[in-house]
Amino acid sequence: MQNIKNKQSLFFGSLLGAVLLTLNLTIIQSPFFGTLGLFLYIIPIIFWFAILFKQNKEGNLFFNFLILLSLFIILNTISYYLYGVTKLTSLIIIILPLLTFLLPPKEIEKQFNFNFREKITFKLRHFSIIFLFLGIDIFLIITLILNRSTNLMPSPWQAVEYWFFILYALATGLLFFLLYTRNSTKERVLLSSLHLLLTFIITSILYPLGYGFDAFVHRATETWILNNGFINPKQPYYIGQYSLIVWLKHITNIPLFYIDIYLVPILASLTIPASIIYSLKHSFNTTTKYTAYSVWLIPFIPFLSLHLTTPYNLALLFSILIVFFAFAYLHGKFNPLILLLLAIATICTHPLIGMPMFVFTIAVFLLKKYQLNKLAFSSILLFSLIALTISLPLMFIINNIRAGTGMPEFTNPILSINKFIALFARPYWYAKNTPIIYELLYIWQSLIVPFTIITGIIGFILYQKKYTNKLLYLFPISIFGFIISAWLLRSWVIFPDIVSYEQGDFPLRLIKASILFFLPFIGYFLYSIIKLAKNHKFKKIFLIKILILSSILLMISLYLSYPQRNIKARFPGLNVTDNDFKAVEWIHNRHNQYDYIVLSNQLVSAAALTNYSFAKYFSSPYGEIFYYSVPTGGLLYKQYGKMLYEGQKREYMIEAMNLVNVKKSYFIVNSYWANADKIIEGAKKTANAWLIIDGGKVWIFEYSN
Repeated sequence: MQNIKNKQSLFFGSLLGAVLLTLNLTIIQSPFFGTLGLFLYIIPIIFWFAILFKQNKEGNLFFNFLILLSLFIILNTISYYLYGVTKLTSLIIIILPLLTFLLPPKEIEKQFNFNFREKITFKLRHFSIIFLFLGIDIFLIITLILNRSTNLMPSPWQAVEYWFFILYALATGLLFFLLYTRNSTKERVLLSSLHLLLTFIITSILYPLGYGFDAFVHRATETWILNNGFINPKQPYYIGQYSLIVWLKHITNIPLFYIDIYLVPILASLTIPASIIYSLKHSFNTTTKYTAYSVWLIPFIPFLSLHLTTPYNLALLFSILIVFFAFAYLHGKFNPLILLLLAIATICTHPLIGMPMFVFTIAVFLLKKYQLNKLAFSSILLFSLIALTISLPLMFIINNIRAGTGMPEFTNPILSINKFIALFARPYWYAKNTPIIYELLYIWQSLIVPFTIITGIIGFILYQKKYTNKLLYLFPISIFGFIISAWLLRSWVIFPDIVSYEQGDFPLRLIKASILFFLPFIGYFLYSIIKLAKNHKFKKIFLIKILILSSILLMISLYLSYPQRNIKARFPGLNVTDNDFKAVEWIHNRHNQYDYIVLSNQLVSAAALTNYSFAKYFSSPYGEIFYYSVPTGGLLYKQYGKMLYEGQKREYMIEAMNLVNVKKSYFIVNSYWANADKIIEGAKKTANAWLIIDGGKVWIFEYSN
């Protein structure tokens, strides 16, 4: 009877939110009412799922949120392929979860002691530390807001002083102290989430016009889908992110730009702490005091930083959750439905990372089911290795054929292994013989991955020595599967139409993603260290040393997680400036139709994508050509490279115009480009006319054919 009353209350609460979202979708169109309606709609459904799935609602609200999020991604992806993502389909998807209220309620079984409503008590001393921790984080966020810039800023660290890092390390140390001394799981999750949010939103705050090139392309696609419902041709990748963001824009009316740039940082800060703390707590059969520190394995590894919203990063986030949830499931401590839905959502978001994670998830289910059958168990492990090894090369080959470019070329992977080994080489932008502080910094950077691998191996050995869980051999098997797959992609399959650096990009991502399977065992290694410290003769001194060292290492990882520009490293980021927008707007306003092309760097092209989306593609014997040069192996970008590095010859611009049969073209040079003065003087001699923007920060050269 009580469950029936709860069901009615939750239904009417969610219905109220759905009505508000519907009104906002059609009439009100207010971000405030849209956000309010979204919370009113989602929260009752989360509580209802706790009843529906026979869970303790106090302990599983977070996981029900993940179920709902995965369902929204899957439903919107299906909608996109069947019809599109429009206001009508957005309304239908709002209604669909409400239909679950037609199912009969069940008695709640208290499964897990992960209490999100536990009572929080404060001692004055600890409250002061919490207040200080929050104060530092808020101050750092305000500092970032006050230093936002629309000018060129290759590294976000150009906007802050050295004390920013000192305060970050201090806040991290205070957080670690609170994680050890507080008794509330809820506090540990909440405080970790807040500090993780600061860690991941730095570029989102500092770059109000946007950051990175890929993110601009994805936002342009999302904008096109928002205005048209879909984009042709309907490609089989990235739709999970695109459709979710467009759906959220429809129902909340929050500007798409802000939904996009904050989606992954916010989701990461909300989901990673609870996921890791829960999974390891029940896997190790311990308290959250000892597992909360493992949350910081993610920001410790710089290339796992989730500060940018892209389909790959969203899929990477889901993959992190899948790895830890699979670890908990193999210990009999997890609902498999969440694993399955997350794996499907990952495929919807990025099939090329989602497919191996789906294979891993299916292998987890099969191993759990047939763990007592030795032959089946061994066969599943072998199948997993083979499937993980060949699934991605096969998907790339199929995608190449689907795109109409035919079969790729095949080489001997043994003879071409040097291409694979080159993936591990340090990039060219590190200078030599710099001051010792920089040499030590980047020596440590080169040691982070080996250190991670070694601690992961030690953690695996320690864990198996104590528990002997044969199911967990799937994790090292998966590591080998990812690495072999990367080797085949780089050394066996050659795609002639893809430039060399792009062919190496995804194998490198696979290698980096393989690190994820080490993380639960590194968590056990950390757990063992903290347990050892608890029994140490000089316990407090030992713990203080660990706290200080961890804070410093995470401060360094924060610095290395974002683009750097110093006397040692030339690893600049990409940000569009006001002048880039002025350039594309000036060109756009001179024409009544898109009968011209523009050769520019990727930042200017990103500005054009932001303002005008995919406004014009020209048909040519070489396929569709976008009217701005973009760095994806396109012919216009090759002509742009000639103009930069082979002399500013008029014939190069005429060749570019003849590719698409237009009479007008523009060549844009930014003052920050290497040898910009020489390039500008050369272009002056061959152009019909030119325009100077903001005292020479951008030069636009006009060519007529």
